Amino acid sequence: MHMTLAGLDGTLLRFRGGASVPRWVLPLRYSRRDHPFGIPFCPQCLREDEVPHFRLRWRLCLHSVCERHGIRLIDGCNRCGHPSWPATSALGNLYEGAWIPVHECPVCRYDLRCSPSVMDTSELLPVSGQLCERDVSLSNGVIVPAVEFAAAAWCVAQLFIRNRSARKIHAAVPAAREVIEEASRSDQRSIEWLPLEMRLRLTSRVAGLFQGWPGTLLTFSERCGLSAEHFSVDRQELPHWFEAAIRSQLRKQIRDVSHIEVQTAMDQLTASGIVLTKQAVSKLLGSSGGKSLQEILGRRLRASSAELQRMLTALADAASTDQKRRSSTEVLVRDAVAILMAVTLEKQLDVVVDMSLDEALKAISACRDCVSNEHDLERAYALLTRLSAQYLQHRAELGRKRKPAADLFFVCFRGGRVQSRGAKRLLQQCMKNMDARLARSISAFWQGQRIDERGGNGATNERQMASTYVREGR
Repeated sequence: MHMTLAGLDGTLLRFRGGASVPRWVLPLRYSRRDHPFGIPFCPQCLREDEVPHFRLRWRLCLHSVCERHGIRLIDGCNRCGHPSWPATSALGNLYEGAWIPVHECPVCRYDLRCSPSVMDTSELLPVSGQLCERDVSLSNGVIVPAVEFAAAAWCVAQLFIRNRSARKIHAAVPAAREVIEEASRSDQRSIEWLPLEMRLRLTSRVAGLFQGWPGTLLTFSERCGLSAEHFSVDRQELPHWFEAAIRSQLRKQIRDVSHIEVQTAMDQLTASGIVLTKQAVSKLLGSSGGKSLQEILGRRLRASSAELQRMLTALADAASTDQKRRSSTEVLVRDAVAILMAVTLEKQLDVVVDMSLDEALKAISACRDCVSNEHDLERAYALLTRLSAQYLQHRAELGRKRKPAADLFFVCFRGGRVQSRGAKRLLQQCMKNMDARLARSISAFWQGQRIDERGGNGATNERQMASTYVREGR
């Protein structure tokens, strides 16, 4: 007979090293008032004991019903509701000054052996009756190691607790909604921390999914729209027989699709009023990858000339919008100037906002030379000239009230140091209605990155753009 949990290592439990508690093992909660649940017990077993004691298997949440008597386990006092031993035994003076046997409530001294017995006929997990065995027999003559079955059952139980998978099951299976709603109200993300009644319902439902392995579980997953990714809570601990069945049946196979198929799917989504995204098209085509999908719906690192003009229009409109506070208008104009300088000088916003006064003034005057051969940037320079004059006027008025910070060009009108966060938020706002595939970055509007709509890609350097994104860590 196993006297400690370590005796079950490799047969039912798998210790993961360190101080972590194995799965399916209930925490002792010596001093946790926020989780008032004790170790479950069978009152009839305690009555039959010469010396009442708690069984080791009662600490496993695989068990919610006594295998010997067929009654539901209890985890608290029937009179006052205090959790059974050893919960909260480290708090207060409950166990100080007198020896209290484990079959008595430390608060009201109620004899737990007198607790009412409730018969239960719910299904148990197959492993619950085979604790001393190394193998578990499933249906159709399938025999698997108990420790592997416990890992697979824990993974299936987590489907009803994790948010993504639980939402799908809640929408597709009305009978499982009560269990999922109770688990969401408990705000716990592991079955070991759920109340006893909830664990009983959850393990009973998990047991039903392993009947007729693997057909029942696969049918349930397809009905709920679950994919192999929903089972990847801790993939390195999943047994090979479980993962093989899941991945072979539920994993989306990568197949290449043609440009015509992608375009047809896009037309269908547009007619249905669904936003065109790579994920939506992939789901409709039943393919998770492919060269055509990447070419048509992949991430774009370059903006077109028309998109640059749309961004400048939105920027001009935002800068001319009347704000309730004057400081808000000043901040908006300053951030617009930073964006325009970053576009014309082809520098990142973090670099632009750290420019000194002399560097910025020289850069603005030199912008005309930068845009002389670039027709698309003439409007950007004209807007920069107008807004920079307005910003310098605001800066001069601030100087009469208090001295601007050091010799920086960009100053803060509300105290503190200017950062690029405000300019980045304004850029995101100006690009709000643009193509969702276009990278939300100032570098997308640089001269070397824009698409020349009149003559193809022009001087676009895709490789240089990709290296820029690698350096920036995006």
